[in-house]
Amino acid sequence: MKFYRGDQMITDDTEPPDCDGLNYELYLLFSKVGGIMAFTDHDKHDYLCQDLLSRKWYFALHQYLTLKVLVSFANIDLLTYLEYHPEFLPVLLNQAIYNGGLENGRPQGNGVLQCKNGSNYRGEFKDGLPHGKGVLCYYNNDRYEGEFAHGRKNGVGKLYYEDGGYYEGGFEEGQFKGKGVLKFKAGGEYEGNFENGVLHGFGIARYNTSAYYEGQFFDGIRQGQGLLRMANGDVYEGEFLQNTINGHGVMKYHNGDVYVGKFDDGRPYGGILTKSSDKK
Repeated sequence: MKFYRGDQMITDDTEPPDCDGLNYELYLLFSKVGGIMAFTDHDKHDYLCQDLLSRKWYFALHQYLTLKVLVSFANIDLLTYLEYHPEFLPVLLNQAIYNGGLENGRPQGNGVLQCKNGSNYRGEFKDGLPHGKGVLCYYNNDRYEGEFAHGRKNGVGKLYYEDGGYYEGGFEEGQFKGKGVLKFKAGGEYEGNFENGVLHGFGIARYNTSAYYEGQFFDGIRQGQGLLRMANGDVYEGEFLQNTINGHGVMKYHNGDVYVGKFDDGRPYGGILTKSSDKK
């Protein structure tokens, strides 16, 4: 069996390289007529879209005459995937209209890139990729305004979500990084440190229930030392584990009672409870 990457044959093996058993069922065709297309014997359009943009391009020659489904990728957000796979620049340009400066056949300087699915980028380019300051509007009405580096959100910027929420702060390799503010549509917000796109380090979370947390986060959840003001008026200060009250801490109840000691999944055990009536 012969496999190709673009026009170049890469192997005569009986199955594609870097391809597991499941993906062996999927064969990708890089067509110069009509842009990027894919085919399969099954209705796996979404899977194919992901597969096309996250793996190498392969074409199984002997499958060509048995195509049952031919799918255009005009509606796929290639501009988004370009952030993580700059090698797909030729794919993107084949699916978009570009107006602006060029150098060696690639976008350079200021320009506008309009994708067929509605996504567009307006701003600075370098070596064919968004680089510098720009505005990226996604097909789902999300919008990013800020700095780019080599095709990815990098530096300082603001990402507006279609539902009304937003993130403002640092980016690295397309993800939230460093200091930032994340505002949710429902009314809650987080202000603090981010790592790899999630809450990580010290931060303050204000929940839409009027609850409030100030302390450490780890991989997106409360973990470490923190202070939690609950909606009912109770206040806990101490250790958290896996997003719940766990370890040693102090709970000041809204009725005036105070508990000092250990907690297990939010339940006090083995500590000392001082009733408000005992203080009189």
